[in-house]
Amino acid sequence: MSDLSVIKSGSHPLIKHLVQLRTCKKYRQTSNAVFIEGEKVIFDLASNHTFEKLIVVEGATLPPSIRFVEKHVISEQNFKKISGVNTNSTLAATLKKPEARTFKSDENLLIFDRIQDPGNMGMLVRSALAFGYSGVFLVEGSVDYFNDKTVRTSRGAVFSLPFQEGSLQELLLLASKNKARLLIADLEGKSPESITKDANPFYLVVGNEGQGVSAKIKNKGEAITLATHPHVESLNVAAAGSILLYLLQHLLQPENSIEV
Repeated sequence: MSDLSVIKSGSHPLIKHLVQLRTCKKYRQTSNAVFIEGEKVIFDLASNHTFEKLIVVEGATLPPSIRFVEKHVISEQNFKKISGVNTNSTLAATLKKPEARTFKSDENLLIFDRIQDPGNMGMLVRSALAFGYSGVFLVEGSVDYFNDKTVRTSRGAVFSLPFQEGSLQELLLLASKNKARLLIADLEGKSPESITKDANPFYLVVGNEGQGVSAKIKNKGEAITLATHPHVESLNVAAAGSILLYLLQHLLQPENSIEV
């Protein structure tokens, strides 16, 4: 392994593969792999995963605790090409893409209704995992769960929090089948503290950053909001959603909430 030659050509098949993996959802699906960039997220994942490919910048030191199938050393210029961002990191990797799953009737979920910003999605996924949610459902039109920025901002939580993708109608059928309450994050909603507690699971729905939650979902659920200072118009999706994720778990199902 220590005698690997450095990949310096930008047209090398591996470099092309990694760029495609980072930029194209369809390519990730057909390759059944996900691109990961940055020491922090790779170190977070290393304790529970063996990477398919580990990509190291020429001259960088590799921690001995990281497990991998293949190791490749590339030039700094090629690393900038595969990462797509200005970064000082020296590590990238690929992991097998997790399979989607169908959720059971006793699981609380986070629902993404056409969320577009992968940074918002990543932060919310990390919060949902931290506060004990069972998974996420992505309504068609949402940014890819394994977008490289989603992976990075979630600190790899997308590999630990199960997901399901589907149409708006499939979401409504899932909620009906599981007798789940749809709780809609909305500026015109009521206080989370006013929601009646019951034994049913609940799905917190966060909507598109510009358009909010679809009317068809709103009509089936209860709108909730956070009271804020009058000088603050609203919190962004990631901030408000993270607070609601904690509050709802704590208020509606305290036996499942995380003690702080």
